Amino acid sequence: MEQVPHVLLRTIIVIARLLAQNSEGVHIVVFEKLVKTMSHLWHLVSENPESNFLAYQLKFVEEALPSLRNATTSVHCLPDQHKLTLVQIIETIEKNRERAWENFLESKNLDHVNHQLYSIITKITLNKEDQELAQQALGFLSSEGVSTIPKMLISFRAIPVDLFLSFVNLIKVTGNKNFSYETPRTIIEIFTSSAYSLWPVIEASLIFRRFLDLIVALVMNGDTEEKILAVASKLVTSFSTISGKQSEESSDKDESHKRLCVILDVMLLATDNNHSVELVMDEIVPLIFAFPTKDLTEEGREFVLMKALIFAKFAVCRNDPTGFIKATLNAINSLLCQGNWAANNFANDYQIIEVLFDFCGLLVRRMQEIRSIETLIDYHIKNSLTIPLSWSKNKELNRDMTYHFLTVGLQAVLNGMNQYKYFVFFFPPIFESISDIQLWSNDVSVRLGETKTKGAEEEALDEIYTNNEEESLQGDYKVQLIIQLTKILGEEISKGHDVGTLISEGFPLILTLYAKTRCSGGIINMTRHVVNRFQSNNNFASLLELKFAWDLVREKFEWANMEKVNNTFRLLLQKGNRNYTKTFISSCKLLMNEEKYSCIREYLFNNKGEFKLNQIIQLSQIMGMIIDLFFFERKKLDQEYHSALEAWNNGDKTDPEPVAEINPDKSTVGKIAQTVIHSLEKILISGEFVEENISKVREHLSRLILYRNLFPDELEKNKDLPATQLNEIFANKFPREVVEDQATMNVLTSLSQRIDKLTNRWYSKKYKHVADKAVQCLDAFFSWKPRAESKNHLEDRIKFLTNYVSSLPKNVEISEHLMEMGYSPQLFSSTMTLNVTIDDKENILENFKSDLSKLYQTGYIPMLTKLYPGIKDISVNGLAVPLDEMFVDNWKQSLSLEDLRSRRNIVLKKIDKELKGHPEKNLLTNTKLTLLSKEEKFETNFEEAKMKQSLQITQKRRYWVKVQCKFLKTVATCGGHIVGCYAPDGDHCEKPIENALKSNVTFITLHDEDKENPGNPSSSEIENLEVIFSDQGLYVYKLYTNGHKYDTTLAWVILFKTLLENNLVPAIILPKQFPNSRIFTHIESYIDPQMFGSTLSVRDDFFEEANIESYYDFKAEKIKIGDIVLDIDNISDLELPEELNTKRSLLSSSKMKPLPRQAAKNVPARQKDLSGTIMTTVIAAMTKDPTVKHKSTLKAFGRSLGQYITDLLTAGNRNPSTLVVGFDLNQWNKKSKGKEEQAMSEKDKNEIISKFIELIDREIDTFFESTEKLSSEFHQFTEHFFEMKAYLHAVIGNKNASPEESRVAKERLKKIHEVMFNNKKRIALSECNRRTQEILIRWIFSNEDKVWRDRGGRPGEETLHTFMNFVLPEPVSLPEENSRREEREGEAQEGEVRREEVGPRETAKEHELEKPHHYGHAPFGGFVILGKDQTERDENGLLMLTTRQPYIVSYCIGDYVAKDRYEIVTAWSHNNYRGLGCANKLYLETIRVVEKEGVEILLMDIITGAWDKITRSNSMIQLFTDLGLFQMLVPVFQESYQNETREGKVEQFMRLEMAVIKIMKVVRIYEFFASVSWPVWVIFFSLLLMCFNL
Repeated sequence: MEQVPHVLLRTIIVIARLLAQNSEGVHIVVFEKLVKTMSHLWHLVSENPESNFLAYQLKFVEEALPSLRNATTSVHCLPDQHKLTLVQIIETIEKNRERAWENFLESKNLDHVNHQLYSIITKITLNKEDQELAQQALGFLSSEGVSTIPKMLISFRAIPVDLFLSFVNLIKVTGNKNFSYETPRTIIEIFTSSAYSLWPVIEASLIFRRFLDLIVALVMNGDTEEKILAVASKLVTSFSTISGKQSEESSDKDESHKRLCVILDVMLLATDNNHSVELVMDEIVPLIFAFPTKDLTEEGREFVLMKALIFAKFAVCRNDPTGFIKATLNAINSLLCQGNWAANNFANDYQIIEVLFDFCGLLVRRMQEIRSIETLIDYHIKNSLTIPLSWSKNKELNRDMTYHFLTVGLQAVLNGMNQYKYFVFFFPPIFESISDIQLWSNDVSVRLGETKTKGAEEEALDEIYTNNEEESLQGDYKVQLIIQLTKILGEEISKGHDVGTLISEGFPLILTLYAKTRCSGGIINMTRHVVNRFQSNNNFASLLELKFAWDLVREKFEWANMEKVNNTFRLLLQKGNRNYTKTFISSCKLLMNEEKYSCIREYLFNNKGEFKLNQIIQLSQIMGMIIDLFFFERKKLDQEYHSALEAWNNGDKTDPEPVAEINPDKSTVGKIAQTVIHSLEKILISGEFVEENISKVREHLSRLILYRNLFPDELEKNKDLPATQLNEIFANKFPREVVEDQATMNVLTSLSQRIDKLTNRWYSKKYKHVADKAVQCLDAFFSWKPRAESKNHLEDRIKFLTNYVSSLPKNVEISEHLMEMGYSPQLFSSTMTLNVTIDDKENILENFKSDLSKLYQTGYIPMLTKLYPGIKDISVNGLAVPLDEMFVDNWKQSLSLEDLRSRRNIVLKKIDKELKGHPEKNLLTNTKLTLLSKEEKFETNFEEAKMKQSLQITQKRRYWVKVQCKFLKTVATCGGHIVGCYAPDGDHCEKPIENALKSNVTFITLHDEDKENPGNPSSSEIENLEVIFSDQGLYVYKLYTNGHKYDTTLAWVILFKTLLENNLVPAIILPKQFPNSRIFTHIESYIDPQMFGSTLSVRDDFFEEANIESYYDFKAEKIKIGDIVLDIDNISDLELPEELNTKRSLLSSSKMKPLPRQAAKNVPARQKDLSGTIMTTVIAAMTKDPTVKHKSTLKAFGRSLGQYITDLLTAGNRNPSTLVVGFDLNQWNKKSKGKEEQAMSEKDKNEIISKFIELIDREIDTFFESTEKLSSEFHQFTEHFFEMKAYLHAVIGNKNASPEESRVAKERLKKIHEVMFNNKKRIALSECNRRTQEILIRWIFSNEDKVWRDRGGRPGEETLHTFMNFVLPEPVSLPEENSRREEREGEAQEGEVRREEVGPRETAKEHELEKPHHYGHAPFGGFVILGKDQTERDENGLLMLTTRQPYIVSYCIGDYVAKDRYEIVTAWSHNNYRGLGCANKLYLETIRVVEKEGVEILLMDIITGAWDKITRSNSMIQLFTDLGLFQMLVPVFQESYQNETREGKVEQFMRLEMAVIKIMKVVRIYEFFASVSWPVWVIFFSLLLMCFNL
């Protein structure tokens, strides 16, 4: 009997440890059997009366329980049912453990019990250093007078040793403070004298533990022994009063001990915040107990007191806890006793009181003042509910409404909403709207809805009033509506959604539009529908736009029947489509109220034609185009008038003053547009608003937009002609073959919309240069004259356009370069098509991933926000991932199934960490288990779907994959059917135009079969991806789809394989998990990802003159570890199904002829990064070394070797365990079984690892063989040079590096700095010729765009021509497209540049106009430092660059802002050159130059903290600062302006005004003494002071 349980007990420990470690050794089936054994074992443990055996059992159980608890949360591979079973077993063990302890402690032999207890406690919990303290504590417990104390070690559902440890801690701290040896015993006697007569042993023990912790805190705070004993006595004496008990009245419902535990916690917190225990006992507790609770039930009274005490926990952390508590109690009591609150007896509802206390506690925790609490309770909450509490006399309904309204409000405020908005701004207008609505029961509302006339409706209402009580129930219906609305809000908040727009805009809109339903149930159903539709697209912002449009239409337009207008908006709400909403809103403008639109308004808003929603949207799109045409015509005329007026005012006024005749109807565009309006009216009135006619109107408008952009001169020339004649000119302006071809007109329509958005609409004009270049190409397209021999004018015209674009000088230059790199000429001359037929399979994996993504995002993220209020992101592999992107695929990330599950595990661990002590632990645990159960169900469905698909007879589906080349075909990609920022109305609608213009970037599109024309591809793609041509290969971006359900993986794999096998591209580069995780994973199963990085070279300078970089999801700068590179050497490893594994050719767009196979070219090798170079060299050396055995293992070490080198170079970590763990010796020997020459021992493995490390260190050493070698690396392999520099910094900053390693790294870093210093060249912009100045200024301006992009961009007045004028003798203006500086979009590339420390200048614009250029000085724009000398002298002796790509590492530029003042506008240094003092040297050189020009004050704005960095990095400035001369040298140092970054962070800049003359005097003295011997420094200080006295 005794031996079997001992063995089973040991089995418990093993199982628990394995489960906690997530060991694969515990099979699920075995686990189920062990669970049953453990359950049976516990009955043996708890029933055995032998204390010796019980002690042994309890020792192991106490050790096993923590591991078992951990297993329920950390083992994600266990099914839900097993986890639930394990949770039940743990609860059983915890419940019965108490009984076992009682059996053990009630043993007759107390000495033996104490000995066993000491053994258990010391072996489980205490360190050896505490053994004597534990023995001393047991001595106290077993001494005379306290022989019953061991019973106090029993604590309800807690480890029994906790109380004992608290007592041991008391002995320890009193001993350290030299208290009397008897003090701990005295404290025990004080407590036991009364506490154990008031509560049972378990409850008393809970109180005792907190009591001991409080005494320990008082001892640690320095209170005297006498004071502590007095406090303990006073506290114990007050127990009976505080608890409301005079003697032990054991009752299951008696929980007064909990109240006392909370009070002790309050006291403990008070001591931590420098408040006294007496404050809590004498002031706070009496205040709380005086709170009126007489009308509450006993349960409610206890609950309210507990909430008040918990609030006191927060209050004692503030300076005036009594004031906070008094104000809160008075405010809550005052609210409960007033008006409707008193009438509804809310003072008797402890749940409402609880929410009020929670609100106040939240404000206290957020460090708000007492006034805020009083305002919240007495004003915000009270006034907000005044209207709804007057509707109904049903107290129960009023109570539910109030409770839900307050609870959801608390959720909203916790989620980040301002309480003022919720209570004062958002809900009162909603209550007023509901107050005006007549609500009935469902059957009555249906009956009223069936009435056809107003008279019939009135008769029905009279009958309702006479025959039933519906009228009296209206208030109840309104209250029920509020309850349901708040519940919907609560659900959305629990999902982590921002509901501000839903409350402020959505609810009022829904209530008004659906008020006529007269049924609260109908309104709620529609509300849920609308919320789900808009939230499913993350589209609550569209509610704001729709509400704005509805307010405009309702208030500014006159309507005979508003209900029809409401019906149109109801249709939009029900659809909930973002694109529909956006299009409809484009026509909801004040201009629409003009008389010329009166007929169209009736059809658009009143739906006179009873159109379907898609027809309404089509009409909206047309009207949006028309309104924009007239709006910008008006704007253009207004600008022309003001320009003429300004010229007249500045002239001699001999001509008559210009007349403000701004009438767009009389303009050329306006006259033509009016004919479009008339034709549209005829179509609407005749009932012929069908697709064919709609397309004609849309095309007419598109041609008009093109006409306006292409032929501005003709607009002016023909403005006085009548409309009929203008229409004739307009109609003949476009070639007939173009107008008659529907496909071409569709493309031109889309293109015109994009151009219009880029040039004339509200959209940023940042990319206007793209639109201008497109207009230039279209002008050539329309100007082409057909030749006599031409048989197909349209085809020849399109071919001409393609040739025109490809022959643009920059395209010729780029394409020739790319062909030298190994790209086929066909890529730049014709669209290539690949026809593939593959299995017609649904994309089951993608659907499964989508289900998991939604489950994780809507399930776990709300739990996180609840557990961690205010959390914004989570660290994943060292990167901060925003919560709303945690499980979502977007342009930045493409998540595989493994990525999703890995992130789920990270989130679960974070949840479990905070879950343990959370008040809603049980609820959240159940939620978590429910989510895991749903995931298991998804997995089951996924496996079943895969099985079902494998058993089906597979059909085939045909696809066409096209590598686009032609201008019009490329522009036609990324239509509205594929959601993304490249769509015609997207934020980057310029990209298809841009890619159509450039030779180095394009789209690859995938088409399915055209249903109307079988055997041919559809005109619109179902998938597309963007590719850029780097020197090393075709770089692939994310794949976008139209949402179809098919698996197209093999189509893309075949394309990649065909491109390489036909030598059309040198290589194909797939970033990790791109183009999507499905394709990447498929290819990864055949071809290994890169083990090291390498540099990419991308030439992307088509729009060089515009100085605006093209947008990409991310820059193609490097092949990273984990990316896949497909090339001609490894593409044969990429296997295809047998029926697809054939050689293929692509078809040319020229009548679909097969393209000739290209001969392979000598492609330059990819330049590896430093880690890749070292790895290649080391493996090559090992391969050649005859002493190295088992050379076949070298490749198997590859991944771990790459990781070791990467860790070494990036973090300075020498971690051989990476190599040890990365190579599995047993696995290798299993694979090589039967091949004796390949079998290796542990010793052989260690020798190879040692050799690796030795060669790596030797390779790093060779880098520093000589100064010449180092200089050669700098010039030939600059990237490697700076990677080595970063490595040395990492070693120096690594705490684990040895002193010798740090010393060597510092010496080598000095050598690197010497090479950098010797090679850099400082040049003044004033010493350069005009062309060099322009190149440098353009580079600087472009760099400023990068540096300031996350700060919202530099000020708008700082344009390129502003910068250029710094260096020019006379001010000039550059073309408009080069002079704009708009906000920079896209992510800044980390590590490229460091944040600029000098801010934008504040010079007033009018000063530039009124003052002479440079204020009489010769132009001095500042300095530039080149990392390498790239200059020579021209024939005039001026510096000129020898390259168009200057290697700038630092600059400091500015201009004169007054005769005696110069301002540094901006300064910057590259990250790689930090530590060389480049910026400081440029500041000083600037001061030297401007001093000679008579400048007295030098100005600049720097970010807060930058001056401290400047001081620390310059010994001269540090010396002057230490001497207290800073104020003399910099008389003005004050706050200048603030700048808000894109992340919302506010940066403060400081304005410096430097005394130039004084600074130069000090600098000359310093430089003189710095050049002589150190003893002369003794004279320095006196001369320095004399200088300033003068």
